[in-house]
Amino acid sequence: TVSDTSLPSVEEVNQWSPRQVIDFLESYNKEKKLFLEDGDIKAIKDNRVRGFSFLELSKEDLLAPPYNLPDGLARTIAGLIRNIKGEEQGVLSPREQTLLNELLDLRAKLAISSSSATKRHFSNLDDYEEEQQKNVKKIRSYPPPSSFALLNNLINHHVKDKQLLIHRPPECVGPPVQIYHNVFSQFLRDYRNEDLEMGREHYEWTLEFIHEMGEIYRSERERSIVFKETIRKLFGEELRVISLEDDSSNDDVLESNVFSKNVLRFLVEMKNEIGTGSCDPTVQAGASFAKYYTQETYGEVLKWCNWPSFILCLAGPWVCILGSVYVEKPIVDPLTDFIPLIPTNNRAHAERVARLFKALCLGVNRLKEYYVSLDIPTNRQNSQRFFPYPNQYKQQDTIVEFTYERKLVDQPNKLLWKAITKDGRKIIVKFTCHYNQRAHELCSEIGKAPKLLYINKEVVDGFYMVVMDYVEAEQLYDCDSLSHDEYKAVFKDIEEAIDKLHKENIVFADLRDSNILVNKSQGQYQGMLIDFDWAGREEIECYPSFMNHKHINWPPGAEDRKRLSQKHDIYWLELLKSKYLGMEFD
Repeated sequence: TVSDTSLPSVEEVNQWSPRQVIDFLESYNKEKKLFLEDGDIKAIKDNRVRGFSFLELSKEDLLAPPYNLPDGLARTIAGLIRNIKGEEQGVLSPREQTLLNELLDLRAKLAISSSSATKRHFSNLDDYEEEQQKNVKKIRSYPPPSSFALLNNLINHHVKDKQLLIHRPPECVGPPVQIYHNVFSQFLRDYRNEDLEMGREHYEWTLEFIHEMGEIYRSERERSIVFKETIRKLFGEELRVISLEDDSSNDDVLESNVFSKNVLRFLVEMKNEIGTGSCDPTVQAGASFAKYYTQETYGEVLKWCNWPSFILCLAGPWVCILGSVYVEKPIVDPLTDFIPLIPTNNRAHAERVARLFKALCLGVNRLKEYYVSLDIPTNRQNSQRFFPYPNQYKQQDTIVEFTYERKLVDQPNKLLWKAITKDGRKIIVKFTCHYNQRAHELCSEIGKAPKLLYINKEVVDGFYMVVMDYVEAEQLYDCDSLSHDEYKAVFKDIEEAIDKLHKENIVFADLRDSNILVNKSQGQYQGMLIDFDWAGREEIECYPSFMNHKHINWPPGAEDRKRLSQKHDIYWLELLKSKYLGMEFD
């Protein structure tokens, strides 16, 4: 029998709510290093397993629907349950025990902390400041960018610490840079605009640049000399190499002077060819941007704004443009793919290159104007630098200004912030790729969704900006203590909302308990729908691509790019009522 005095008793577990089960798994996992990932526990969380039900779970139960856990994870949790119950576990053979010990030892050595990689969910502004200071201190301790980006150093420092949001490893993804400054949205619009005004001189420059970059050079220095001279003609000013406090240097930069401090608006990282230089130029560029602003003499400068900059990465004739900002951590976000600067017989390709560098030139010049007009905050600290730049919306003929307070969801793909207007109204500001305004308004009209205040697709490129009232409420899956009648009241509201949508031929589509709010008004519990991103017309509009089929059991027929159906909403309703009300589900 395995003995562990930190385990709860069977009597304790029998009384647990679903939330207490999850809290135990998360804390015990952290303490005992069971190597369970956040997503591993999600199936148990989604099925609202209470304590007495948790004790009944076997490995076979966990392997089967609705849990569908991998074999190793099912064994781990089933073994933990047996330990709580004090039951004998199966005895491993010496060979199996040796392999298990080796595996656990290896995982312990390779274990890396991911809890703070993209954490952006703090309770107050001081938390954001503290997170940035921790990040600055860590980056200062790293080797120069050219060394940091080498594979071994990258693993030892970045993979371990995850202090740069450069999309690698996959946990290191931050919000898109265009929500932090409009210069990036305008760059993307210009780049796509086939009617972008470009004169004869720019077309001539483009052909010259393609020819020069398509050449084969003996060294990076040779390529750099030609590149700098050609780019000088585009920008009308010299790029220069700068040395930082740690004696490292950048390939080439353009800077602006803000109150006697130089700041970046354009940074170049170059490799002579793909495969030369021993590292990814985008990683080195991200490290260069971070190192620039973590110099000792820039301690106060970081508090003024988030310092947007363009980055150009060149590997042989292949070019990529990125945008960067410094919030709690540096975010370096690709704005383009890698584009070949080579002569072809494809006129459309040459036009694309011409637009790319015209858009880049316009963007860098806009940053120059921005930094000229930038004022230092009166208290020399701008707390809004951690948040998106849109800070107002239009209501009828009135401009409503607001201040961000915090990010609501600790996930980089959930762009959701709490804010407050000047007159004290609490609001939610959301950025999303798709949104159904009509569906939200229909539910709001009958009090089954927060009031929609504003929606606009023109503010941030590629995203709707959605503003709605903030509601003091909990998501349904976090509600553990409601009575049967209180759950019934919540589902009555949700059924009314779904019925309203269906009468208008609209499918809600993502009716999980994470998209249902429960609030208490005048002593009564009420249900509301949130997140109308997927809502659409039945049998006309489709589900998005890249749905999460690994952790979510969608209704039959609910698949990537397949048509929306009201039957799927009904499926979810029946499933949720079986979970919360104990009703039979077929």
